[in-house]
Amino acid sequence: DVPIQYGEIVSHDARHAIVNFAQHEGSDAVLMERHPGRLHHQFFGKPVEWILRKAPCDVVLVEDRSFDTVSEVTVLTDRSPYDPSKVRIADALASEVGATVRLVYTVQPSATTDFRETIEEYHSELIDLCSAPVATEIVETDGSVQELVAIAQRAEFLIMSRNHKLRYEFRRSRVDRVLDTVECPAVGVHAHKSERAGLPDRVFERIAF
Repeated sequence: DVPIQYGEIVSHDARHAIVNFAQHEGSDAVLMERHPGRLHHQFFGKPVEWILRKAPCDVVLVEDRSFDTVSEVTVLTDRSPYDPSKVRIADALASEVGATVRLVYTVQPSATTDFRETIEEYHSELIDLCSAPVATEIVETDGSVQELVAIAQRAEFLIMSRNHKLRYEFRRSRVDRVLDTVECPAVGVHAHKSERAGLPDRVFERIAF
């Protein structure tokens, strides 16, 4: 249970209102739907991308799908370090519902033994940072969306990084294509630039280099 405050902001410019409110309140994160229907028709391009670019904090994009129970929260990363916010959210959710965090790191089939051992050590370090039980997995993929979808389809609750790039204003990102395809509840986490060099990244850099 957490305290909740609620209110209503009247504005003809919803995306600016969201960002300005987060700035005014000193918010740690903005929680919003991945496809807020009313916003889509107000602006050229995608308003969500503008919010990701301008928000003063993390942005958590939720794909709300019905579920009964969750025994595992899957954090899927595509050949890059786990964003600190993504790991914290997964750990908090898993701790709340009594689930396990499953960390899934994708590698190319050509990945060396040394690199795989580095990822295993990285996973071990992340396990020590989490309160919930953690399972880890290294999966070979060719990097295609189809193979990412195949991995993600096994999830009961999926968390992925959803960072902003200019081209995503006009076409779906790889992560969006995965989140649109899976049937489970899903979250795309956009870490604010101040969060991207967090402890998981520093752990990865220390181990790898």
